[in-house]
Amino acid sequence: MQTLVIGTAGHIDHGKTSLVKALTGVDTDRLAQEKQRGITIELGFARLDLGDGNFASIVDVPGHERFVKTMVAGTSGIDLVMMVVAADEGVMPQTREHLDVCRLLGVEQGLVVVTKIDLVDDADWLEMLQEELQREFAGSFLEGTPLLAVSARTGQGIEELRRQLALLAGNIQSRRLDAPAYLAIDRAFSVKGFGTVVTGTLVSGELAVGDLVDILPDDEGRLRRLKIRTLQVHGQTMERAGAGQRVALNLATVEREALSRGQVAVLAGSLEAGRDFEVTVELVNGARPLGTDSGLLMHVGTARSGARIRLLEGKSLVAGQRAFARVRCQEPLVALPGQHFILRGFTRIPGRGTTLGGGRIITILPPRRRSVSRQELLRELAVLAGGSLPERMQILLRHAGRRGLSLDELAMRLGSGRETLRRALAEAAPAAQAKLSGAASLPSSGGQRGVKQAGATEADAAPAGQVVILDDDFGRVLAAEVLTSLLEKAERLLGEFHAAEPLLPGMPAEQLRSSLGRDIDAKLLRRLLDQGRQTGRLEQQGELVHLAGHRVELDGKHGRLVEDLWKRYQQAGLLPPRLKEVAETLSQPPEQVEKLLRHLVRNERLVHISADLFVSAPALDELRQRLTRHLQEHGQITTQQFKGMVGGSRKHVIPLAEFFDREKLTIRKGEVRVLRSK
Repeated sequence: MQTLVIGTAGHIDHGKTSLVKALTGVDTDRLAQEKQRGITIELGFARLDLGDGNFASIVDVPGHERFVKTMVAGTSGIDLVMMVVAADEGVMPQTREHLDVCRLLGVEQGLVVVTKIDLVDDADWLEMLQEELQREFAGSFLEGTPLLAVSARTGQGIEELRRQLALLAGNIQSRRLDAPAYLAIDRAFSVKGFGTVVTGTLVSGELAVGDLVDILPDDEGRLRRLKIRTLQVHGQTMERAGAGQRVALNLATVEREALSRGQVAVLAGSLEAGRDFEVTVELVNGARPLGTDSGLLMHVGTARSGARIRLLEGKSLVAGQRAFARVRCQEPLVALPGQHFILRGFTRIPGRGTTLGGGRIITILPPRRRSVSRQELLRELAVLAGGSLPERMQILLRHAGRRGLSLDELAMRLGSGRETLRRALAEAAPAAQAKLSGAASLPSSGGQRGVKQAGATEADAAPAGQVVILDDDFGRVLAAEVLTSLLEKAERLLGEFHAAEPLLPGMPAEQLRSSLGRDIDAKLLRRLLDQGRQTGRLEQQGELVHLAGHRVELDGKHGRLVEDLWKRYQQAGLLPPRLKEVAETLSQPPEQVEKLLRHLVRNERLVHISADLFVSAPALDELRQRLTRHLQEHGQITTQQFKGMVGGSRKHVIPLAEFFDREKLTIRKGEVRVLRSK
């Protein structure tokens, strides 16, 4: 079943509401003030059956210049527009402004409806009107579209209009379902016996009964994880609604007073409001040049906020040009990457209104771009505005750095669904690599598309690189170049460590992690070491990490000291000197002697017994054998008996006895020790 949203547009009192009633039988002017004054003030909604299982949601908008903000809210999410022009008046200022709004919001389909045809019987006048309409709409998406003459009072042309709308419905491209759900709220009210209800156009994604939604903006965090009790599309209760439908949500545990037009319903955790956006911006015909740091009103979805526009190319923008800019809003807004917006000023443009321009949002929650040149910034924005999914993903991950981004964060910043991203990652690498140790190479789509800016060409577009997956379920992803940079830094740190500590075989892994930075967690370090081993650049022995091929090589002085120490400890047997005593005898610093002793431990010539006690490995092996035989024959050994076996004082006996306990050869029971059972 094809569904679409049709919006009306046109000057005040040109018959938009009467036309909707003639098509649907629904009077969309529901307010007493609207009926009293004979004008539309609020948005109106009606359902139009197009036959063959297709239907349209019609959004009727106000035509008065004072309510253009309401018109913009209603135009958000429409698929095609009926541009209404009264036969007895022709094109008026709001006709042009509404056309500008539709074009800037990305509407690409529509038709022109000349209403009140019953009031004009002058053929020459109608011919002149047709020529005027052709001139006005030349170069716009309405150029060459059907021009239908109708009378809502007599019914003339209404069936032909219905037929043309049904034909256009077949040409509407389906909206993305695999994208973040985005319902721009245009009404919020209470229904007795049901509770709070919000309505709006589901611009993208899907919503279903039982889903948990966030209502944004929500600075206080009180409108999170609200359950959808029931869901309706034009009064029909349904289990699920998809992009392109007019939807009403009955929400649990929320008061009507907490909700208003301008908010957005999204799946819980899928989007966040922001004040800063990177955008493309353009002006309407007749608009004065826009200077950088200009103050305007920004409309996104059904919301609006005061905003300052800072141009990133040149000092001013004139009509007919398009430029990149940064927007800083006074109030938080909720938007999707790729979504269109409107900019309105405070001075009327002759023959139009106060709609100054608009554009398309490139980034929400823009990354911090440290040390990025202006040319590089423009190149990145060109890719983010028109590049492939892998190219855009690569830029965001590059700026995310070592922390990377979760799949949900990527989906939010790219305006893409989780499943789309999952498929992109899964298709980019063999299944065996789509795990903790995997690296996925994302293919390029062949360059950027869309806007081309000065200083940013297709040749400059960043090639799609690799991504590194840190979690089995793609829960966290980072750019491969970040891992490469970390690996290079790790190599440099290890090289410096080997030079400073020639007697040590490697750096403890935890020391390497802290040296790389506090933002390096255990998963990232493990992936880094895996990558280092796989590429033959690093090696790891237990908890020690060293450069591939690194081995401890003693110079002449250290070699003589090591051999001297080995002889002393070999001759001392089970009664070796303490560290301090050896250092004094050799006239060497205790720290240096300890490094030499630990070198002998790593070469299995000495065994480290306790803090400063080292014993010859052969002597310790011989003691272990004698102790085992004694315990097997006698079942236990006292401290005094063990002292006699060792032949030394308590300063040697106790540490040795405790060493065999730690080794799990023996276990102490009261005043004796026995063999530890298997």
